[in-house]
Amino acid sequence: MSSPILQPSCFFRLLHSLPCLFAVGLGLTIPTTCQDDAHSVRVPCHASAALEDYVVCLQQYIPRSDTDGFTKPSVSIVKAWRYIIAKMLDGKCDSAIQLPPFLKRIYRVQTFTDSENGQAYCVLMEIADRTLPFGKVDYGWGTVIVNPHAKRELHMQIPHPQYEPGTAHQGIRLFQWSQARSFTLAGTHRNSSTNQSLCQKRYKDSDPTHNVQHLFHTTTAALHAHYQERKTPFVVVQFHGMPFYACQGADVYMSYGHNVAPKEASTLSALQTHLQQANPGWRVHVPGGPITCPYHGSDNVQSRLLNGVPGPQVCHTQPVRTSERFIHIVQAPGPYREPEYWIDAVNTVFPSQ
Repeated sequence: MSSPILQPSCFFRLLHSLPCLFAVGLGLTIPTTCQDDAHSVRVPCHASAALEDYVVCLQQYIPRSDTDGFTKPSVSIVKAWRYIIAKMLDGKCDSAIQLPPFLKRIYRVQTFTDSENGQAYCVLMEIADRTLPFGKVDYGWGTVIVNPHAKRELHMQIPHPQYEPGTAHQGIRLFQWSQARSFTLAGTHRNSSTNQSLCQKRYKDSDPTHNVQHLFHTTTAALHAHYQERKTPFVVVQFHGMPFYACQGADVYMSYGHNVAPKEASTLSALQTHLQQANPGWRVHVPGGPITCPYHGSDNVQSRLLNGVPGPQVCHTQPVRTSERFIHIVQAPGPYREPEYWIDAVNTVFPSQ
């Protein structure tokens, strides 16, 4: 059976394990850290009291650009991950979800109670930091947080927390304040890997929006399957950043993941209207308006999946229509990424259930 460890950091894992191997060879008592080295060097974010601080902590452990900090997950890991997300969406957590042995060494699924609002969330997070460079997670597979008592079937996604600063803070706050169902945070910089994505070769395989062999995409596929099975509506909102003047005349540009004008009565049109009403000085645009912007997300593999492209085809096939289940948002730096300017519009357009 092939090992799920697929990159040169295997060497550093072996180096880190040498004291344990010597102990075994000499017939000495095996140290506790050798019996379960995931406990010896652990990402300490679970000690945070508030959920926002938890997410701030997680970002400190995300591998940076060009550090080869992303490991492609094996087929067995992808299958296990879908099972775990499905269980979390069903309201399970802690001991009710059995992690397979390999994932158990590097991940925890546990309840986190936010000190700010008293809400209990189920968190799936990478905890192992056993390889060089220390101070970063080992695999870069990301974090998923589920609210079992959500009032909105909304899912906030942050695919590029380092490349697009401020989006993680925006996403976690809107997740909390809207009482959305889930929050997904990518586990690496989008350019952490030195390898091309086999899905879309313009991008690195650490970029979750352009690689189907990424657990960020697996999470989206699990969400999609969950709601398809129940035949209930949901919306995934993905927050991105853009440089100043990247879209001339727009501070915020939103789409359904396709360069198609939204219907007048759609949630996207309503979000545009309410966001502008709440922030009169903002220039908020959607496809079909007076400006042209290339950032509509039509090559985004989560967008393609949720807009009806079959899973095996999302790398190379654009959607022909929109399902209105995926909202792609790009924002200039500054107040446009601050959650307090968004929350009234979000809660108005997506009423609680």
